[in-house]
Amino acid sequence: MRVIEAAKGEKDMNIYIIKGSDIYDVTKLSSGISWSYDLDTLAATLSVSVSSGIFGVGDKIILKHGSREVYRGVIVGESGRHTKGFSCMDLGWYLNKNEVIVQFKKSTVYDAIIHLCNKFSIPVELPANLKIVKVTKIYKDVGVGDILKELLEMATLTTNNKYYMRMFGKVLAVRTFHREPIKISGVGLDYSLGRSIEDMSNKIIIVSSEENNKRVFAEAKDDKSIKNFGLLQTIESAEAEDVSKAKNIAKLKLKELNKITEDISFPCLGNFDIVAGRRVIVSNPELKGEYLVKGVTHNYKNDNNYFCDLTVERWGV
Repeated sequence: MRVIEAAKGEKDMNIYIIKGSDIYDVTKLSSGISWSYDLDTLAATLSVSVSSGIFGVGDKIILKHGSREVYRGVIVGESGRHTKGFSCMDLGWYLNKNEVIVQFKKSTVYDAIIHLCNKFSIPVELPANLKIVKVTKIYKDVGVGDILKELLEMATLTTNNKYYMRMFGKVLAVRTFHREPIKISGVGLDYSLGRSIEDMSNKIIIVSSEENNKRVFAEAKDDKSIKNFGLLQTIESAEAEDVSKAKNIAKLKLKELNKITEDISFPCLGNFDIVAGRRVIVSNPELKGEYLVKGVTHNYKNDNNYFCDLTVERWGV
C-alpha cells in the first residue's frame, strides 16, 4: 500500500474569474478563501470575497496552485457592493440542477454514466469494473446527480466496492474508498468526538417495489444489536430483476447501518488532495489510525496560513 505524504507549506495560490471571454486574475483583490467537500453531496462549494464590483452571478471562477487547478466552478450567489462575497459551486452543480428523461436497457453502468455526462459535455474518469454492472430502468424528471448516485449504488451490489463522485476541474471522477490513504500532519489535541445511534438500523427487509406486491425478498438482522438497542427496522424496495441480489442487498445495508455513528472533527495542515471519500492516516497518539473523510473545509488565508477542518469516521470499523 502506497502512502502519499502530505505537502507542507503550500504556496502560490491564484484566483481567476472568467467573465464572458475575458479572464481576470483577482488574486490581489481577494481576501481569504475556503472550499468544502461533503461525502453526501456531488458539488463542492467555495466562498471568497473580492474587492471589485464588476463580477457577479454566472461568472466562472478558477482556483490554481502553481500549474495545478484546484477548483473550477460558477458563482451562484453574491452579496455586497464594492467588495463582494461570492458563493460558488463546482461543475457538479449542473448535474444536480438538471433533470432528464432517459431509458437504459441492459446498459452497463459505465456506459450509462458516460451517456448522462455527455449531455452536459462533462468528461468522465471511471473505474473499469463499472462495465460488468447492467442497468435496465427508465428515469423520468429525475436529477442527473440523483441518477448517478443510484447507478453507483447498483454497482456496489455487484462489485462490493463503495464509490464516491468528485469533480476535478472539468472532469467527473468516480473513485472507490479503497484508494491509497493520505498521511496528514499538524493534528494536535484540538479535536471533538460525537457518537450517535440515530441513524442505526439493526434489521433490514427487502420488499418488491411494485405497488400491489407485498412480497418480501430477503431479510437481514443482528439479534445482539436488537437486544442492546431495541428493534430499529428499515424497509428497502427492489426491482423484480434484483431478486437474486436481495440477500446481498440486505446484508450490505445491514453492515452499513448497524453501527454507532462516530464523527471525529479536527484541523490539520492544508493538503489539496484531501476530499470527501479519501482516507487519511493520523499519527497523533490519541487519534492514531486510519479514517474515512466524510467532510472537509479548506481554509486558505495566505501562503503560510493554509489548513483543513476535517470530519471523519474510523476506517474498517
